[in-house]
Amino acid sequence: MNIVKLRFVSLLLVAFAFACTPDENLDFVPSDPDLEIAPGASSTTGINERIFSVLNLDYPGLASAKALYEAGDTVNAAKAIQTYYRTRPVLNPFVNLLATTVTAEQTSIASQATVTGNFCFKVGDYVDSQGHYYSFKDEETGEVDWTYRPEGVGEDFDAYLHRHEWMLPQAMVFKSSANTKYINGWIKAYFTWLDAYPCPEDTSSDVAWSGVAPALRAIDQMSLMYYYLPHSYFKVELLMDFLIAFDQHIKCVIRNYQEETAADVRLIQAKAIAFAGMLMPEFVDSPQWYQTGTDSILEQLDEIFDEDGVHNQIDLNKHVESLDDFIEVCKVAQFNGYFSEFSPEYTQKLGSAIQFVLNIMYPNYTFESINESESYLWNKLTLTEKFKKYLELFPQNETLKWLAYSGASGKMPITSMFSYPKSGLYVMKNGWTQNSMMLIHKNTAQAEEVPGNHSDNGNISLYMNGRDFLPDAGRGAASHTEHNTVVKDDDETPVARQGRLLKTETFTGYELIVTENASYPDLNHRRAIFLVDGKFFVIVDEAYGSYVGNVNVNFNLWGGYGDAPGNPVSGLASVLFDDYSSEGAVCGVHSNFEDKNNLLIKTYSETSQDFTFNMGRSNFSNGSGVQTSRWCMGASVAKTEDKAARFVTILLPFADVDEFDALTVSAMFADNPNPDNAGTFHGNDGAAVKVDINGKEYSLSYNLN
Repeated sequence: MNIVKLRFVSLLLVAFAFACTPDENLDFVPSDPDLEIAPGASSTTGINERIFSVLNLDYPGLASAKALYEAGDTVNAAKAIQTYYRTRPVLNPFVNLLATTVTAEQTSIASQATVTGNFCFKVGDYVDSQGHYYSFKDEETGEVDWTYRPEGVGEDFDAYLHRHEWMLPQAMVFKSSANTKYINGWIKAYFTWLDAYPCPEDTSSDVAWSGVAPALRAIDQMSLMYYYLPHSYFKVELLMDFLIAFDQHIKCVIRNYQEETAADVRLIQAKAIAFAGMLMPEFVDSPQWYQTGTDSILEQLDEIFDEDGVHNQIDLNKHVESLDDFIEVCKVAQFNGYFSEFSPEYTQKLGSAIQFVLNIMYPNYTFESINESESYLWNKLTLTEKFKKYLELFPQNETLKWLAYSGASGKMPITSMFSYPKSGLYVMKNGWTQNSMMLIHKNTAQAEEVPGNHSDNGNISLYMNGRDFLPDAGRGAASHTEHNTVVKDDDETPVARQGRLLKTETFTGYELIVTENASYPDLNHRRAIFLVDGKFFVIVDEAYGSYVGNVNVNFNLWGGYGDAPGNPVSGLASVLFDDYSSEGAVCGVHSNFEDKNNLLIKTYSETSQDFTFNMGRSNFSNGSGVQTSRWCMGASVAKTEDKAARFVTILLPFADVDEFDALTVSAMFADNPNPDNAGTFHGNDGAAVKVDINGKEYSLSYNLN
C-alpha cells in the first residue's frame, strides 16, 4: 500500500464536528475531597522532553509546537501539543462523544476500579468469594498495590491483569456520568502502573509487555484518550507521558510480533499496529506503523480465513470475532481516508467470510456447536447486530439487509446447498423461516493437528423448526462416539481428518452431497446425503477397507437442557426407542414432543451378521460450561474383509403421535439384487437405494464416473 502522508485538510471540517475543547459541554460533578489527583510519572519533574523526539513536529497542526520547542519553550510547546490533540482531525469511529452510552456491566466495572471502589480491577473472570473483582488497594497508603496477588489464582492472572480491561469502560462511564472519580481512578491506576512496570529493553519475556497484552492496551488507549482529553485533570505533563508510553507500546508489539505466536494473537497485534498508523499519525514512526500494520493485516486475512472464507480452526466464535477485527480496521481506514489504499481482494475475502456466517446460521439466528464454538452466545439479538455491522461495509447487499432487519427490508437469502470443501463443511436447507429444516455436514481435510478441530469427520447436525435434533457434541467432546458418524466398534482411536468431497448434485426432487474420509488406515467411510423433495433426508453410509470387525453408525440425540432456545421441554423425556426387529437388521428412535415438531430416525443395515441396536447416553455442550446428557442410538454390524458395512438412514419429520402411528417407512439397497452380494462396495459406480414413505417410492442413486 502507498502511504498517504497528508490527509489533514480533507478531514478538517468533519473533525470539528467531533472535536471537543477543554471542559466543553461537560457538567462535571465536583471531585470528592478524598480524591487527590495522582502526580503521575513525570508531573513532579516537568515535561518529559522525549515527547519531542517521538512526535513528528512537521506533521500538519504541530507547527506552533515545533516553533516553541525550537525556541526552548518546552512547557508551552507541550501545551501546543495538548491543544492539537484536543482538536485534531483524526476520527475514531468507535468513540461517540456526543452520545456515549454504557451498560450496567460497564458501570459496575468502572465503579469498582475507582478509589472509593477500592481499586477492584476486572482481571479476566477472576472474582472473590463475594463475586467482586479483587481489590488492589493498599490499606496503609490508599494507593494501588501492583504487587498484590490473590491466593489461589491461576498462572494467567498476571496476563489478564496487564490487559487493563477496566480502563476503557471507566473512560466511557466518566464521559456519560461526568463524575471525576472515574478519571481520577484511571490516573492513579495507569500512571502508577507505568512506574511499576516500565517498558524494559527486552520485552519478550516480560509478562506486562509481551504477548497480546500491550496490543490490547494500545487499542483501548486509542479510544479512551478521546474521553479524557478535554478535562483539566488530564494535565499536559500526563498527556506527554501517555503519548511516550503509547509509542513504547507499539514498538513493543512490533518487536514481539513473532510467527510462532497463535494466529488470533497475531491478528490483535496487527490490528493495534494498523490502528496506530491511522489513529496516531503524528508520531515519527507512524508511516512505518501503518505499513507494517496493514501488511500484517493482509497476511492475517489470508492465514486465518481459507480460500472458502472459513476460519481455519472451524470455530464459529473465532470466525465472527476475527471478522470483527478485520472490519474494524476497514472502518478506521474509511473514517480517516485510507480505505482507497486497501486492495479489492481485502473486501472480497471479508465478503466470503460474511457469506459463510449467514450460510452456517440456523434460520432462527442460532449457531451449531461445531468444534469448540460457544453457540450459547449467539441468538437473534447478537447476530442481527453483527449483520448490521456487516451491512455498513456492504450497504448494497440486500441479503444482509434482510437478515439485519429480520425480513422487514431487503431480500430473503437464496435456499440452496452450500459447499465449503476446503474447510469440509456442507449445508443443506429447505428455507429461511424458523420452521425450516437445515442439515450441517462436516468432513474436513485438515489432517494435521489444528487447535480445537474435533476428530469427527462425517458428523451431521440437524435443525428443524426451531429445535436442534442432532446437536454437535460441542466443546470438550472427548469420544468420537459422541458424534453422529460412522466409527469402529469399541475402538477409541480418533477418526482421522482426511476428508474429501466426491460430488454435489441438484436434480428435480433431491439435492445430494457425497463425501469420503479415510477414517482409519484400514477403514474408509463414504457418506451420501440426499435432501428429498425438500422434506426429509436419506443418508447412505458405506464403510469399506481391509478392516474386520464391527462397525457402528451413531446418532446422538436432542438433549435435556438447551434442546431449543426458550423451550423448557426436556429432551430426555421425549425419546422413544422403536422395536423394528421384525423387519430385519433395522433400528430406530423417534421424538414425542407435544409441540408437533418431531423426528423419526430409522436405520437399515444391508447385512445382518452380528447386527445390534445400541442405546446409551452421551453428552453435549453449547460452550456455556454445562455438559448436557442425552440419549444416543447406534446400529452395529459385522464387517468382513471383502465386504463393506452399508447403512441407509431416514430422517423424517412428523407432527404428532397420530401421524407417527400412520407412518409406513422402509428402505433397502437396490444395487445388490442378489442376496449373496450384500455388502458389496461399488467404488465409482456409487450406490443406489429405494425408500418408501407412506406408499410413495423414491429411487435414489449416484455414481462418480
